[in-house]
Amino acid sequence: MKRNPKPALLALWLAIALLLPAFALADSVYGDFAYVLNEEGRAVVTHYTGKERNVKIPWNFQEKMVAEIGPEAFAGNTAIETVELPVSVTVIRENAFRDCTNLKSVKLPPRLETIEDGAFLGCEKLMELEIPESVAELGEECFASWTKLTGNENSLAGAYANAVGLNYGETVQATPAPVDTSAYYRYKIRNGGAVITSYLGQESTVVIPSSLGGYPVRAIGEDAFSSCYSAERVIVPEGVTELENVSFRYCTGLLEIQLPSTLQRIGENAFYRCERLEEIEIPEGVTEIGNRAFRGCSQLRRATLPQSLKTIPWYTFFECHARLTIYAPKGSAAEKFAGQLGYKFVAQ
Repeated sequence: MKRNPKPALLALWLAIALLLPAFALADSVYGDFAYVLNEEGRAVVTHYTGKERNVKIPWNFQEKMVAEIGPEAFAGNTAIETVELPVSVTVIRENAFRDCTNLKSVKLPPRLETIEDGAFLGCEKLMELEIPESVAELGEECFASWTKLTGNENSLAGAYANAVGLNYGETVQATPAPVDTSAYYRYKIRNGGAVITSYLGQESTVVIPSSLGGYPVRAIGEDAFSSCYSAERVIVPEGVTELENVSFRYCTGLLEIQLPSTLQRIGENAFYRCERLEEIEIPEGVTEIGNRAFRGCSQLRRATLPQSLKTIPWYTFFECHARLTIYAPKGSAAEKFAGQLGYKFVAQ
């Protein structure tokens, strides 16, 4: 007698269907870190399996920007002594570092917004922690009772410490001694001027020198600042006329860049994937912007463009913020560009 195969097949399909969610929800792994992706497609650290005493969390896992430290991600880890979070992290979830009993030092990023309940509770050796002024929310019992909070006058640290009975000390910014940063730059000479070919520093505020080796700096060369994750603010000096292709590509911590009045050209992919950049002001005199110059600048909401621009390539602002607004003179090429691509336009 033949058996009906349908019940067996149905049972098999049911078993597969029950297993699929487990596979779909499984954490991805990058080195010693496990992570999942949030709704925005950014990485959330869920667990650390390493045994290092000094942990520096990368800014991205397999090209996924790290945005959060997840609940209990490091909880109970007795090996770690210092932790440095990347500039991309904005949230530390509840109990993320709870009972890390040997944790002595934590470097919080300058764009951190939220520290949730119990994040550093039970960290017995964490005697002091500086709270960036960007933090707008501190949860309950975030810190051990002996942890001293520090911060500047705009930081939430003082009010929070006073409310929960913690020690507090205002951070006083000392005037730094002058530092010769010329050693951070590699350059070549072209037509009597210096072209910067690479930057070796780790400064958060980068003031590019106007001359190197006695030659005026005329251009920022290809890949010169590519993947410079530490740079948050950059000042390009007067005299520079060109930002070459991919010159600031993957500067994922870049918040602000000041361009000179002498600038004439911005190359292709110059600011590709500068994902923290929120606005850009391109000075009058720039006649050319290369294609995809600001592609992937997902937080770019404001772009001020000059009358001097005659054409703007189609993909210049591709994959920027959905609410990107173009500010430019009425009747300019920028107005036409904004109309063609559906960007909001404001005449200046």
